[in-house]
Amino acid sequence: MIIKKTTVAGRVVAVLMVFALLLAANCCVLGASADTLGKTLYVKTTKTTTPYLYYWVDGGVEAGWPGKAMTSLGDNVYSFELPVDIGELTGIIVNGSGSGNKLTGDVKDISGDCYDVDTGTWSMFDTSKIQITAFGADVDAAYVGSKVTLTAAAKGGDGNLQYKFSTKDSVISDFSAKASVIWEPKAAGSYTITVDVKDGAGETNSKTLDISVASPDDAEDPIFLSASPANGSKIKTNSSVTVSVNGAGGKVNNKVLFYKTEITDPNGNVVNRAYYQTGNKVTFQPSLKGEYTVTMYIQNNTVKNTTTTATYTYVSTDDVDTDVVTDSDTESDVISDTDENTDSEVVTDTDTDTQSDVDSDTDSQIDTDVPDTTRGDIDNSGKTELKDAYEIQTGVLAGRQFTAEEIARADVNGDGKITLKDASLIQQYMVGVIKTLG
Repeated sequence: MIIKKTTVAGRVVAVLMVFALLLAANCCVLGASADTLGKTLYVKTTKTTTPYLYYWVDGGVEAGWPGKAMTSLGDNVYSFELPVDIGELTGIIVNGSGSGNKLTGDVKDISGDCYDVDTGTWSMFDTSKIQITAFGADVDAAYVGSKVTLTAAAKGGDGNLQYKFSTKDSVISDFSAKASVIWEPKAAGSYTITVDVKDGAGETNSKTLDISVASPDDAEDPIFLSASPANGSKIKTNSSVTVSVNGAGGKVNNKVLFYKTEITDPNGNVVNRAYYQTGNKVTFQPSLKGEYTVTMYIQNNTVKNTTTTATYTYVSTDDVDTDVVTDSDTESDVISDTDENTDSEVVTDTDTDTQSDVDSDTDSQIDTDVPDTTRGDIDNSGKTELKDAYEIQTGVLAGRQFTAEEIARADVNGDGKITLKDASLIQQYMVGVIKTLG
């Protein structure tokens, strides 16, 4: 029995010794695995063009203060070849110059080979033959029905680069020279967009982007979805162009959004008389060559009248190779400032105590107190105001039954009833499009 116990103990000791040896070996491997980041350390920063890298290893290697000058690789990226593996470093400090102007504190949580000074994050530097230098969208979050512009940029590789944009389930745009495309999400959800870039030799690289897409029905405030022509489009000089704005959300009370489109020419002069209307189209004719700025306002009809805006630019030229909406479209597609046959062209006003909020962003052409007429004075205040047009518009859309007295005061076009046409005529009179009422 004693011999058996001794034998078992001996075996246990032997096993423990083997385990200890294996553990020691594994520790060496683990220790080696920590030093797998290489010796090239990269720094990305927009805060200086002459970064210096100060680094140290506890009880060992150290760079003399303020550090070593780094080599520029372009695109705000700099590199330095260390005498040790990055995994052995205790910490680094990035200085802005040889005088020791600190851009960072002690950075010790080293988890990659590229440190972004601006964001304070580590990553692994992409050393692929093709470098994707940028990939993003013009919005952080999108809505169903909106148009999202995806743009990528890349360099390197052999020959011309081609770009492919896709989601997990569909291809947005197959390989082509186009580095920017329009994506129109059809359903709400979280999307991962991938751009694949390939060169003439078949080398590839890719990058992803996450975008959240919501339903416009969930938006409490008005939202801008898109406009036509597209931003940056060419338009033909001396030809009529119709700007169509697509909005959503913010639909409360009588479920109506109001649109205002303000257009300025290349000299900064206002081209049109901008006012709010339920119609979402405005037609103008560019008379100058150059860049026209189009600012679009979308407003709901709550007490606060929440507004969102978007600004597009169009280039007026004799040579147009893009699709342009012209005056050859059907009459129903064009809403002009003087069209009295369009019920949808209405200017909205805010409450009396927020009158200055209505068109404070336009010139002083709107007079809110017109003493020379009471035609259209539906509230019988003794004068015609923008709030009369607003009361007519909201009343018509809500199905209000107007009294005979109200009809007598506010039937501007004399057709025996109060309609959106009457509200439109009042607002046109207020901004000077027409000179008289009735």
